[in-house]
Amino acid sequence: MYLLAVLGLLACLIGGLWIWPRLRASSLLSGLLLAPFCLLSVVFVPAYWQPDHHFTFLANVGCEDALFCFACGGISWLAAANGSGVLIQGEVQLFRSLTRFGIWSALALLAVLGLRFAGWEILGAVLLGFSSAGCFVMARVSHAWRLMLPGAFGFALTYVSVAWAMLALFPAAATFWTSSSLCGHRVLGLPVEEMIWAVCFGAIWPVVFAYCVKENLTWPTRQTPTERNFRSPVPMKLEEPSFMR
Repeated sequence: MYLLAVLGLLACLIGGLWIWPRLRASSLLSGLLLAPFCLLSVVFVPAYWQPDHHFTFLANVGCEDALFCFACGGISWLAAANGSGVLIQGEVQLFRSLTRFGIWSALALLAVLGLRFAGWEILGAVLLGFSSAGCFVMARVSHAWRLMLPGAFGFALTYVSVAWAMLALFPAAATFWTSSSLCGHRVLGLPVEEMIWAVCFGAIWPVVFAYCVKENLTWPTRQTPTERNFRSPVPMKLEEPSFMR
């Protein structure tokens, strides 16, 4: 069931890449950059949920988790970039991007560890830790705030729709989430914590990715009211006097 949900997210990503070809390369890069975070499944399983892995390569970490992170990274950037109009142009300096990604990852993971030692549940610690690190790097990217709203809305809508479809087809998937770590409130079988995670992730990850490739960002220009109201003057035409005709 987990694998089918992941394949549903991948199908959404492929569909978006087909509709918006100008964002293909950047969305794929975003997904690849996030894929290593599949290793966080070590701390999420079974503290938060227990999915039905079919292909595992580490304890509690499966190939499905890597594909899940890849799809989420691609979809969130696709939604944020399409909504904000930003483009990535030129050759991305991979080493510099990976260095910045490492800086953010270190800040986020240190924050998560601190919150866990303070007694926070794993999901709350991850949400607050990653969001705080994301806000830190957002201050270093001009106009990065433009990515947050379209990213949060577009990704959350896609993620929740796929999750609801999975729950409708396989109601037993509702048991994936560990009840002891949830508040108990669900919407059509989906824990509200999953919806909160989807909104936070969709808002923060595009900002982090923009920080990693900030030299290559091209933002749409916005005309000022003066520029919008300006019209080129029309050359005046003098009518020829009748006695000269």
